Formats: sequence, C-alpha cells, structure tokens
Amino acid sequence: MIHKRANNLYTESMQVSFVCIHIERSSRSVPLGAAMVASALRAAFPETISVEVVDAYLEEASKIQLDRIMATRPDYIGFSIYLWNTEASINLIRELKAQLPQVRIMVGGPHPSALPAYFAGIPEIDYVFTGEAEASIVNFFASKTKPENKTIHPSCPPELDQLPSPYLDGVLQAKNYSGLLWEFSRGCPFRCAFCYEARGSKQLRRFPLERLQQELAAFQQAGVNEIMVLDPTFNYNPIQAKELLRMLIDSEADIHWNFEIRAEYLDEEMAALFSMLPCSVQIGLQSTELPVLKRVNRSFNPELFFDKLLLLHETGTPYGLDLMYGLPTDSLQGFLRSLDFAFSVVPNHIDIFPLTILPGTP
Repeated sequence: MIHKRANNLYTESMQVSFVCIHIERSSRSVPLGAAMVASALRAAFPETISVEVVDAYLEEASKIQLDRIMATRPDYIGFSIYLWNTEASINLIRELKAQLPQVRIMVGGPHPSALPAYFAGIPEIDYVFTGEAEASIVNFFASKTKPENKTIHPSCPPELDQLPSPYLDGVLQAKNYSGLLWEFSRGCPFRCAFCYEARGSKQLRRFPLERLQQELAAFQQAGVNEIMVLDPTFNYNPIQAKELLRMLIDSEADIHWNFEIRAEYLDEEMAALFSMLPCSVQIGLQSTELPVLKRVNRSFNPELFFDKLLLLHETGTPYGLDLMYGLPTDSLQGFLRSLDFAFSVVPNHIDIFPLTILPGTP
C-alpha cells in the first residue's frame, strides 16, 4: 500500500517496533529513550508508519522476548542498547534475523553512539543511529533511498519544543509502569571523565513548560506514584529549578520525586522548596580526594559542601550521597576518608558504586 505525503515523498505502510531490554523489573525500567524516537517517527508519518515499544528483561528467556517482538509483525526493529544489555541485545538480534531475514535491524543508544564501528561490523545489524536520534530517524524514513553507510549521525541535536511526548500521544502508557522517568532538559555543562552524559550536547536545552504541565496532569490522571527526574544536574540553573519545583508543589500531585543535584547550586529558597515535596535528593560526591577528583574533571570544597547540605538538613529534606570506588589514583585509605566525610554530613543514605568503564568516556 502506498501513501502520498505532503512533501511528495511516497512511503510504504510499515510496522516499526522498538525494543528495550531492562536490567530488571523496577520503577526505573521505562523505555523513555526508545519511546521518544518512536513518537517522533509516528508524528512524522501518522498514516503510513505504525510504532510499538516492546519491553523485555534480562531475566527472561530469549524465546519469550522473541515471541513478544515477532507478535508485533515488524518490518523494522530498533534496539535501545546500553552497557548492561549489549550482549543480550546482540544475541536476540541474531535470533530475529534467523527467523525474519527480511526484517531490518536498527540500533541506537549510548553504547552504539560510543562504538558505532563495532555495531556496524555486526552483519545482522543494518543501521546504527548515534546520538539523539529523533530527527535522524525521521529523515531516514523520509528518504526515497536508504544510505549506503550503515552509521547515521545526527546533523544537530533536535529542537526539544518540536518533539512529541510519548506520554501524551499514547506510545508510553503511564499506567503500565510502577514508576516513570521524566526529562525536563537535555545536555550537561560538565565533563566528568567517568560519565557518558559528557558525550552529549554541552548546551542545556529545556522542554517547554507547557508540555511539562500537560505531562504532569497525565501522570496524575494515571495514578503514577513515583518519578525519577533524569536531568543529570536538575538545579544547574537555580531560577529554572525553582520554577519547576513550584510547578510540582502547586500540582499537589501524590507522587514521590527523585532528583539528582549539585550541592554548590543550593540556596535556602531551593532547599525550602524541596522540603515541600515528597522527594529524595541525590548528590554525587564520588570522592573527597582532590588529586583523584582532578583526574576525573571534578572539584570539591568541603566547607562549601557541608554548608550547602546543612540547608537540606535544616529543612528536613531527605538527601543521599553517591560515592565511587576504583577511580584512577584512589586508594583504600583515600576511599575510607571519603566515606568518613560522607557519614559526617549525616545523609539519609549513601550509595556506593564501583567505577564502571563506559565506552566513549575518557
């Protein structure tokens, strides 16, 4: 079946299914990245392309995953690939190609963005999309001829005010998940050597406030009770952070919020606003050893850090600290000093992580 689009391009009707293999079933297992790409594609081709997002889990047998994907009767399948699901995704891709050789396989996400040549070298993978793929996948399907190069890079980051919301268009059904992930912005001004976020745009770009208000209303209507805000530094712009906090407070939503912030951008007003929400604030301390931090492009002022956390402590806002062991040049004694400092500021909890070597990071 052929449809004529307004731009005079002809597109065959097709089914594009997006797959995300999660580590486990949890409130964080939400395929938001894949759903954003799916929404962009459906919005561009509403009459000719049907999309579906398929959840899978590492604990499942591959046959269960395979049957779930094949039930969508796909023409194209896109995999959202991270460090933890790379091996499982590649194995599933090979099984799919054996069963459905005519299906075209696309991959994207942090791992293919960091190692596009590796994924392009896998015969069963037809196309590798790097970076933020909402605009590039639309251009891909709009083109009459598919590119000879398997790797497709975005020409520039997409305009966030032009992107449809998978929570508003029905691609993601909030009621089907125990918790949700939510983006207020994209980009990160910091360049921490251990973090893949630094590979993206340094410019901080915001989603329109009107869109966020509509999504929030949809979350309330769906009865969502927990949301993780994905912004790597929610309070980098204090004025905007306070505006968003007031929006959440005014909504009186019965939702528990999780934020990641930097202590140095806290002030009394912001701490007071956090205290008016049912929330938990997570702060990446990582280490207190200055030579170690310098190696990973971070800094630390213990007096300032202590004073800022005191603001949260005085308002009764729950906060936790992240520590990382195994950083370059760190030692057991150095890590224990970081741990002692973390306990001294009386957090509600401390999360301790081993250094994970993420592809594409220094």
